[in-house]
Amino acid sequence: MADLSDVTQALVALIASAAYPNGTAQPAATGAPTRIYEGWPVPRHLDEELQAGAINVSVYPLPGEQLTTRYLNDGEDVLSISTPKLSASVTGQVITLSGQIPAADDPHTLLAIVNGQPYEYAIKATDTMAQAAAGLAARIATGVPGTTSAGAAITVPAAGRIRAVRVAVTGSFVREVRRQARNFQITIWAPSPELRAQAAGAIDPVLADTEFLTLPDQKARLRYVASPISDGGQQDRAWRRDLIYMVDYGTTVQRSTTTVASMAISTTPEGVNPAVANLNVNTTNL
Repeated sequence: MADLSDVTQALVALIASAAYPNGTAQPAATGAPTRIYEGWPVPRHLDEELQAGAINVSVYPLPGEQLTTRYLNDGEDVLSISTPKLSASVTGQVITLSGQIPAADDPHTLLAIVNGQPYEYAIKATDTMAQAAAGLAARIATGVPGTTSAGAAITVPAAGRIRAVRVAVTGSFVREVRRQARNFQITIWAPSPELRAQAAGAIDPVLADTEFLTLPDQKARLRYVASPISDGGQQDRAWRRDLIYMVDYGTTVQRSTTTVASMAISTTPEGVNPAVANLNVNTTNL
């Protein structure tokens, strides 16, 4: 879920890309070695770095924020869907598995629809491909006796009509529960006014040209607010300029679920009875 720390981390990453457009192995575009971080600087450390000729850029959320929630969508958006690590194909009466067994944190479920009935097998991380095939074959055999497996292949007797074979994987949903706008103070601390100007010239245009800030689960609106300059610390060689930017972002909740592999609907002589419709794989459709 996105929160304040996600915003400050995204701002730090964006500023770092502006300060070091060719990577940190190359000289900084700011004109001097530049350290970029979240929070307010520790005075002793800041003094040491300024005396060494380095620039500091701190990212600090200012107090207060504005609630910008208008109309919340009760629905959920798909954040990600796992790529299946294995697949199943059908040739005649033979189901063949291929690929690789997924890790424990990436669960897969095999499902075969035979004679209109679903048969499921949840793959274990300790399975081999042959064991996964045997597990699904054993499920099918409860309804179609004589179903066997050999290696990664499952053979269903002619009495069993294979309608489909599918692999269900996991995915993540995200739902916005609140939206807020907050100002962030991006402060350039430089050992000279020339380096301060050069750092601002490298960083501010990149921020201004970024309409949306990329967070882990959304795009947050980024907008310029102000840019005050302070020379109050020049006796300590601290030439300062603040870049104030507003970020409008959503607070979200996230959950993981599994893709639907099949759906069964009970019927009556009059037709479908929606009250008894159910998902064979007890999950949510992605």
